[in-house]
Amino acid sequence: MKKVVLFILLMVLSSGMYAQQIIQAVSTDDELQLRYELPLQKPASSYAVVVTPLLCGTTDTLALEPVVVRGAQNARKLHRDYVLNHRDEEPAYIQASRMPASVVRNANISLAAHPWVAQEQLTLAAKVEREGCCEVQTLGMTQSLAFNYEAPEKPVVAVVPAPKPKEAPAIDSPVLEHISKYRPYDETRVLRKEKGLLYVYFPLQEVEIDADYRDNADKLKQIVDITRQMMDDPDHSVMIIQIIGLSSVEGREGLNKQLAGERAEALKRYIQERVNVPDELFEVANGGAAWTEFRDQVNDAEFAGKEQVLRIIDRTADGNRRQWLIRQLQDGKPYQYIKEHLLPDERNAGYIRIYWDYVEE
Repeated sequence: MKKVVLFILLMVLSSGMYAQQIIQAVSTDDELQLRYELPLQKPASSYAVVVTPLLCGTTDTLALEPVVVRGAQNARKLHRDYVLNHRDEEPAYIQASRMPASVVRNANISLAAHPWVAQEQLTLAAKVEREGCCEVQTLGMTQSLAFNYEAPEKPVVAVVPAPKPKEAPAIDSPVLEHISKYRPYDETRVLRKEKGLLYVYFPLQEVEIDADYRDNADKLKQIVDITRQMMDDPDHSVMIIQIIGLSSVEGREGLNKQLAGERAEALKRYIQERVNVPDELFEVANGGAAWTEFRDQVNDAEFAGKEQVLRIIDRTADGNRRQWLIRQLQDGKPYQYIKEHLLPDERNAGYIRIYWDYVEE
């Protein structure tokens, strides 16, 4: 809330009871906040002095909270009256024996309840009265210099055009994911079941990309086109290009690991030869022998010996031992089916995801 602060002098007109004081007036949007100091006069023992601040305008006056100082006998009489008549708690007052030279008070005047405060010239007056056992006597009246409520200036707010709503890339491809959905590769992922994979396949023990092998030509074109469009998109930034290399499960485990890594690197090189993509945007993962993929393939297929193959995979940790046991089943018939129908799909480099983010305005 914006404020306007004024400092106003309280002028003293009565006979030496008050010294010149400072009032602080703070104007806000919905109220006038006053801070003022009232010097006090010590009454005789049987009297009380009441100082009532008055906010005065040209058409109305608002009495603020009074300050009361009571002498010792006056205070005892008040206490006795409240006790004998079973009244509630006594009103607040200052004992004359402990009276300070002055008190500081605050008042917040609502403009909604007193609209004239914002419209008229104002003064702060102080009415001083002395109360005895049977009479009230006015001792004097003081009045401040005139002042006015000053409405705070309204800030000028520049009209800022609404930001352009964020939209996903125009390319309709499940290969694209926002960076918030990123997850690194681990061997528990069944890639063949993930939506939108683009696989580049390799012949047995090969690591060089052959565009004429299987449907590689079409997949490679999609990969290059999507990558180029995302790199050229002014509204979206490529954060990670994730490539995962795999090899089929037959053969020595060490060689399979090497083949998987080189296949992933081959696809990375293929992309960089056609699209300007820096190395740091690539995440190239070596998935090794695709045992997770292979088990999922076996589970989905129908052939004699299927359940035995699944038990071997689940109960045998060593990959070389798994292969040997699977080859021995039923004179090699289950393995012959696996070799012809399942293993070729595992020799690949998977172009899994391009993770992107919005370009900040």
